[in-house]
Amino acid sequence: MSKKQIAKKYLREHVDFAGLTHEWKHSWLSSKPKSWLFTNGLSFQYFYAHQKKAIEVAGYKHPHSDRTWLTMNAIQRELIEEIIF
Repeated sequence: MSKKQIAKKYLREHVDFAGLTHEWKHSWLSSKPKSWLFTNGLSFQYFYAHQKKAIEVAGYKHPHSDRTWLTMNAIQRELIEEIIF
């Protein structure tokens, strides 16, 4: 498995997607375009702590680099698209 696949698997298992979906549907974001869910504080509170751990579990060499965090953001977008939409 690649590092990205390991991180994605970790996030899929640990992020509370049911809670995120519930909060999204009952917030002001529900009337906004779905693309807004990827880049706001609501998704941040569900993903950030788990993303830090996923980086560690996957074994990224540079956990604070822009490239690593761009990968985490891409994984976040993929998971939200797959699970919520």
